[in-house]
Amino acid sequence: MSFLQQGSRGQNSVWEYLAGIVLVIAGYILGQLPLILVQGQMIKKYNLDTAVVNEFINTNNFELLHISNNGGFFLMLLMFVGASLGLYVALRLHGKKLGDITTSRRPFDKARFFFAFGLWLLFSLVAELVFYLLNPGNYIFHFNGEAFIILLVICLVFIPLQSCFEELFFRGYLLQGIYHFTKLPIIAVIVSTLLFSLVHTMNPEVEKFGWIPMQFYYLGAGLLFAFLALADDGLELSMGLHTATNFFGAVLLKYEGSVLQTDAVFSLIKPNVWLMTGTFYLCGIIFLYISFRKFDIQFDLSDMWKSKKNLPSN
Repeated sequence: MSFLQQGSRGQNSVWEYLAGIVLVIAGYILGQLPLILVQGQMIKKYNLDTAVVNEFINTNNFELLHISNNGGFFLMLLMFVGASLGLYVALRLHGKKLGDITTSRRPFDKARFFFAFGLWLLFSLVAELVFYLLNPGNYIFHFNGEAFIILLVICLVFIPLQSCFEELFFRGYLLQGIYHFTKLPIIAVIVSTLLFSLVHTMNPEVEKFGWIPMQFYYLGAGLLFAFLALADDGLELSMGLHTATNFFGAVLLKYEGSVLQTDAVFSLIKPNVWLMTGTFYLCGIIFLYISFRKFDIQFDLSDMWKSKKNLPSN
């Protein structure tokens, strides 16, 4: 049975999917309560005015609220713990197992995950090194050993959870669910990608760099992750790639306007969003080529338009 067809397991009525989405949203909101409580206490303690609060909303700079970067980052990631618990309850409601929305392979192929993580991290490092050599004045180095160690521990624990949750929800739960009702992989890919992009429009990058350039990035990333899930019959590669992207942005390089405001090693003064997006697309194409060759992935693009009854199963 293919990864997409695994979505037929369990109970799959419209109401169960709607209830599942509500459970994930509820978990996401509950996970934000610690952050909201701490924010409220700091605003009251330092008598911060509306202008400061609005600036924080637009920049995600926790230092404006007298919260350390690591503390704020940790509190922010707790919302994904809540959302993950919501997804777990949703799967129980459906009578599904976690593996049903993760991969067609048993067990989970850790080698694929770490290959994708390592390769994409290498791409990110090489690309940023080239940009640094072309314009070294656009980078600021700041290393605080104690803060960095704390950040590294937070990222090693929570970045995989955050990234893998998004893959499980958008490329697992929703992708399979949409396919279950529409019978067409291409519709499932498009709709799940649009939902992924829509959710990310709430990020401060959109306010900083504009809706159009950021949509090119979010849509491209969503399509790449979804295509990997379909072509490779599982989420291992997309999980590894997604985790590497967020790990790099949290630990090694940050920029003003990014949703990830941390004690990263480098800061980028003036990001070129179109250059970043173009580099992502180029690296994505190279990543697909290498992954397809290494894992002997055979995928016919015409399968994207095949209905459920015609789609080949493994």
